[in-house]
Formats: sequence, C-alpha cells, structure tokens
Amino acid sequence: MTVYARLAIWGFSASGGHILAVAARNPDLAAAIAQTPLADAVPAMPAVVRYATPAAQLRLIPRGALDALGGLFGREPLLVPLAGERRTVSMLSTPDALDGEKALNPGNRYPDFKPAVAARSILRLALYRPDRQQLGSRRRPT
Repeated sequence: MTVYARLAIWGFSASGGHILAVAARNPDLAAAIAQTPLADAVPAMPAVVRYATPAAQLRLIPRGALDALGGLFGREPLLVPLAGERRTVSMLSTPDALDGEKALNPGNRYPDFKPAVAARSILRLALYRPDRQQLGSRRRPT
C-alpha cells in the first residue's frame, strides 16, 4: 500500500478543477473531492460575460496584467474582490457569487479572511482547462 492510499484531497472552484488533474495523475489516492469545480473555463466564459459587463472586464484585465508584471519584480499582489456586484471589478459577479463569503467564512469565524484574489490570477483562470491537460497514464505502476 502506498502512502497515497490513505490520502484524500479536496478542492473548491478553481482548486476543485485542479483536484481533477491531480487525481488523474495519482490513481492511488484514497479519495478526491471536487466541489463545484472549474473544470473548463473556456465553455464557462459565456456565463461570465453575461454577468461581468464589458466595461468591468476591460478594467479587470489591465489590472491583471499590471499585477503579473509587478509579480515579476517581486511586488505584493494587487488584490481585487473575489465577488462583487455586476459592473464592478471583481473576480466573480454572478448572482450567487456574493453568497460565497457566507459559505467560506460563516459567521465571520475567520476574522482575518480576506475575500480577495490576486488580479494576476484572472490571466490564467480565463483559459484554465485542467480537463484538457496531458494527464499521463492512469495505469498503476508494476
């Protein structure tokens, strides 16, 4: 028995999509839980565009590029809200996005929790496709 046979992994949203790729490369895992995974951002884009107005997107993308450039020089991330109202600069603006903080930090149990993400992450998430990665062989080693 490998050590993986006693290991479970869990991910939500973008990390939920990543869990799919990790589990595919590690068939000896005991369990993999992908809760509402972002499994393929490209077909999800029409829904994103429907809620995030073009003006908000045009403000978010340059912030992401500026943040990515700053990261190359060791600067702290430029944060944007994880969720926001429609027409605001935020990572998510779907009708249910604002409820996410209640689920992630119920009753303000984690007072240091910051519902924000690095703006640079939008550049990679927009094309995130863990289901299309080269996952390698799922066969167990002999």
